[in-house]
Amino acid sequence: MRGCGAAETVHAHAGGRNRSRAQAKRVRRVVIAEDDADIRSLIEIAARRAGLEIVSTHGDGMSALAAARASDPDLLVLDVSMPEMTGLEVLQQLRAERDDTRPRALVVSASADEPSRSAGELAGADAYVTKPFTVRDLTSRLSDLAARQ
Repeated sequence: MRGCGAAETVHAHAGGRNRSRAQAKRVRRVVIAEDDADIRSLIEIAARRAGLEIVSTHGDGMSALAAARASDPDLLVLDVSMPEMTGLEVLQQLRAERDDTRPRALVVSASADEPSRSAGELAGADAYVTKPFTVRDLTSRLSDLAARQ
């Protein structure tokens, strides 16, 4: 069984020094965009439970895009349907501006059909969650994405 205490040591060869797990793992930063305030609050709870630092939260795509550009987060949580710019448009714009896969992106949508999931994948989403969701499931998905960094 793996421990989770800060005193646990990882015997990694890093210039001949051992590093604690806490030193080896940095906190992942997330920008959240969801126009429904209640759902946005649930996403915030899940992000905190996943050990993420919330950089900012937004109710529209334009402000989320500006925040992602300014803060260079590790993760994005984007609602598909938002005012001014959809979450998929935000993601497509960020992917077009960068030559890597950061930030990782989790797309949240009320649509569970295959065309919607495919659209999320084509936009560059790393994960797709349908509403309604549980905080537990969302926490798990966010933890998985953060671990892939």
